[in-house]
Amino acid sequence: LGSRCEFHTVRPSSRFMAYSGALVLTWACCFSYAGSVSPLLRRAIDSKGEISSGPAEPQTNVTNHPGNPVVDLLVIIPSSVKELDKRVAVRHSWGKYIDSFGHCKRCNSSRTVKILFGVARPAEGDAGMVEQVEKEIEVFGDLAVLNLGGQADHYRNLTTKVRSFLEYALQHFRFGLLLKVDTDSFVFMDRFLSMAEQKKLFHPDTNSTNIYGGAFQSGARPDENPAGKWVDRTYRKLTGHELFPKYARGAGYVLSPPLCRYIAEGLPGRDSGDGDAWAGFPELQPLPNEDVSVGFWLEPIVHAKVELPISHLPIGCRDRSQIIDHHVLSRLMATRWKSLEETGDPCSAAAVSEETFEQVLTSKLDALNYSGSI
Repeated sequence: LGSRCEFHTVRPSSRFMAYSGALVLTWACCFSYAGSVSPLLRRAIDSKGEISSGPAEPQTNVTNHPGNPVVDLLVIIPSSVKELDKRVAVRHSWGKYIDSFGHCKRCNSSRTVKILFGVARPAEGDAGMVEQVEKEIEVFGDLAVLNLGGQADHYRNLTTKVRSFLEYALQHFRFGLLLKVDTDSFVFMDRFLSMAEQKKLFHPDTNSTNIYGGAFQSGARPDENPAGKWVDRTYRKLTGHELFPKYARGAGYVLSPPLCRYIAEGLPGRDSGDGDAWAGFPELQPLPNEDVSVGFWLEPIVHAKVELPISHLPIGCRDRSQIIDHHVLSRLMATRWKSLEETGDPCSAAAVSEETFEQVLTSKLDALNYSGSI
């Protein structure tokens, strides 16, 4: 998580042995320790790319260091500290497509991939969560601790978390394409990489083309039910428009690095570092829903929208054209991966049966979320 990362082999604690096996390959980072500040908080990277345990300071523009790891595809998965079970489910299912060297041997692809989870920095007084995150960093080496600028780690602040995650990605990696997915998304990595090549996502037709790809939603209205999970009573007041702009739904979308930078540098307090700080840098207006926000921010920016087969529902085995599906519970993730390891195909009869059940469950939960019943 620091500016210098190397591969190390570490022996995990017994607490995590069931998750990781005897030895795991992790990204171990170098940090300076001083005083009595928790080592975890010294791992927390503020928005200037510096190690910090205090409140967020005014932020500078994104700086990527030449020695940062280079990958073709960086997959970011925003998560909550308390979602350890969901992170483990990903690591033990589709996360296994990628080996310790960043290759997908099942994918017939030479592309390199890094999967990275991002969580908000735990409160310094929450010793249990601090210890958990420290252990997870040590064992798995795929966890970024994000600075939310004092905001609570809550679903309503997912927009801030994603922007901070994009900033972290730019500061610590060099990548050809970024894919953002949810903790309950399932990425069929072989299908995804094949589609990315077909659509020339890694190599657009012109170097000036910025890619924004996903399953786009058009003509959606803000949900102004104050009890609903996805309530947005900001957009209409702010813009005077009745309908959201076209946006890629949050189950999965891809962004070219310049678009990531544009979004990240729209955080408050930006300074280009070129002596023009006196003019300030305008902040991008956040909206309550993260995926809508991305479409909203990119609306005036020159880019190409690329439609991708990404489903809001868990249907990836009954519709094999889907490269990512959503609302996939841990049980289905495990069933698919077991089937893949045993037969070479993630879509066994058991996986299809579980998928059908989870689709019905998802539809019912969505209805309750929109109504505000849960």
